[in-house]
Amino acid sequence: MLEEEVEIASAVVVLAAASKKRKRSIWQREYFSRRDLSTAVASELLLDNWLFVNFARMSKSDFELLVGMVGPKIRKADTEKRKAIPVSTRLAITLRFLATGDSYHSLMYLFRVHYSTISLIVREVLEALIEGLKDYIKVSIQTIAI
Repeated sequence: MLEEEVEIASAVVVLAAASKKRKRSIWQREYFSRRDLSTAVASELLLDNWLFVNFARMSKSDFELLVGMVGPKIRKADTEKRKAIPVSTRLAITLRFLATGDSYHSLMYLFRVHYSTISLIVREVLEALIEGLKDYIKVSIQTIAI
């Protein structure tokens, strides 16, 4: 009888713990909420063509062309909790990743976007770039006989 009561009490404790949802103490760390500072840095880069080419490995006009091409596909809406990451920042993160091979962690400090979000951004932007540029890219695959 005692074993059955212990099993029932254990099941009640497990169910009660599973049903309680942990309330977030913070929604976003303060460092990431100051993302406007990194957006200001990106704006400064856009003003100087040499700096921008050195940073993104492409001209400003090519960057703006890509923003126009993939912008509607990667744009996110603002929520009550936080502002969405701008299209230009999402594209800049991806281009910087491709140009330098930096880790998501180092990009996190450069753009003030968490590395887990960067991993999602890079995937989404690359898919949009592939879709948007598929008419411009011609690849033929040839099999090599060995």
